[in-house]
Amino acid sequence: MSASVVSHSVPAVGPLQLMVNQSTGVRQMVPLIRLPIVIGRDSDCGLQIIDMQASRQHCRIDLEDRKLFLTDLRSRNGTLLNSRRVTAPTPLQVGDRIIVGRTVIQLVADITRPISSQTTLIDTHPVESATRRVV
Repeated sequence: MSASVVSHSVPAVGPLQLMVNQSTGVRQMVPLIRLPIVIGRDSDCGLQIIDMQASRQHCRIDLEDRKLFLTDLRSRNGTLLNSRRVTAPTPLQVGDRIIVGRTVIQLVADITRPISSQTTLIDTHPVESATRRVV
């Protein structure tokens, strides 16, 4: 079953995306379609980043009670949210900046695609083939 995100933590302005900025200068927009999503270097991560400062499984974005949360997965170098170390599950809002190693990830809403009553922002069913690799 799919779940739409509608809360004060994540305003319903459009489909959510992760804007991934690698230290190499590569920038990529990744639709946030399936949750939870693990971010890290491992090829099994939902969002694989190529960053030697990142742990294999660095952090995770979850949906709980219709709100997004960021959790550090006991990473070696820690996870920062808006320049603060994440020590417990922390609510996410559109515009937040997640630092994983040297990679900066920002939660953004795609305002070019407005939400209709049929729009599903986030599908909570895990899919093995949903892994995204950012190079």
